Amino acid sequence: MMLLAGFACGIVFDVCRILTLLSGNDKVSKHIFDFIATLISCAVLYLNNLHFNYGRFRLYVIALFLISFALERKLVQKLWTKLLQKWYSSIVQRREEWKNKKNKN
Repeated sequence: MMLLAGFACGIVFDVCRILTLLSGNDKVSKHIFDFIATLISCAVLYLNNLHFNYGRFRLYVIALFLISFALERKLVQKLWTKLLQKWYSSIVQRREEWKNKKNKN
């Protein structure tokens, strides 16, 4: 279950990164969203450990959590980068085509 908790926390950080980009990518929103994601990750780790290990933190629990978190971040980062580049280029192309049509009329 710690592996799933690590993956879930990685997804929380990805969502916070997307929210940061949508909010204008300024420093204040970045720090706020990072703080919120960190609080959520700590809560998930603590509650998951409390439920499955009766609150006993052991080295392997933290290691599994961190390994799965890092693995999710690396895998999804590559996937998101490729997808976002394709989406961005298609949006820019459509926007340019729309502007060209508008200027011709």
